[in-house]
Amino acid sequence: TLAVQLTRGEEAKIGVIETASTEAYDAFLQGWEQYQRQTAEGLKAAVGHFKRALELDDVYARARAALAASYWQVFRRYWHNEFGYRSVHSARFEAEKHLMRAQKSPTSLSHQVATAMFSLQGHHTEALAEGGKAIGIVPNDADSYVALAGALSLAGNPDDALRLIDKAMRLNPHFPPHYLYERGLAEFGVGNYAAAATALERAIQLNPEDRWSGRLLVAVYGHLGRVQDAENLLDSISRNPRGYDPLTVRAMAYWYPYKDPADRERLAAGLIAANVAD
Repeated sequence: TLAVQLTRGEEAKIGVIETASTEAYDAFLQGWEQYQRQTAEGLKAAVGHFKRALELDDVYARARAALAASYWQVFRRYWHNEFGYRSVHSARFEAEKHLMRAQKSPTSLSHQVATAMFSLQGHHTEALAEGGKAIGIVPNDADSYVALAGALSLAGNPDDALRLIDKAMRLNPHFPPHYLYERGLAEFGVGNYAAAATALERAIQLNPEDRWSGRLLVAVYGHLGRVQDAENLLDSISRNPRGYDPLTVRAMAYWYPYKDPADRERLAAGLIAANVAD
């Protein structure tokens, strides 16, 4: 009755069925709810649900991509010991293995994970391309805009990153805490340190295990001259053994492979001002 005319591409997207198993789909949804918490316990529960989904449908590409995303978070957050891995890189290999299998039937989620992986490796052109593909598959998937925003921030385009994060938050007003981390990263990129601090502090309040927001917030505090706040945060991070990896200027350079040297220098300057060790 609405007399809507769809393009062939739109008709094809509507016709795609990710899995014929309602049980597998239900397991995926339960896992995704846990994944969005971005906590160690949440990820453990998520992995269990995603594996269950794949037991029910071993070609369920979205569940496979979700498993890759989970192990990527284990790698990024140094939670490998809690998942039974001797090395943090073992979790990374696990993520890459599942992503390769998921990409046989690409989904927006598989492209989101690829965006994050390429971005961390400093392959900015590839990361931006993957982010664009994620949005192209599902234009109303807020997570795709956030994934691309993260890549844009590291590629030296935080202004566009902020616009995408705004759009993501409109699409998903009940957004998970990591959206606030990406907003903080983009605000840091444009030099709006007060706004960056507000976003990152809120992210940590919602998820105290968010070490990424904590590390970046230390640099933000340095630029704001809030040295005591930075030292208090550093002390809090060092007293939390979960996912601990040394917070140094050099280590941060690894985790934030900015394309523009000026962005790397801005990050280092904030950390040095906050009395972070070299």
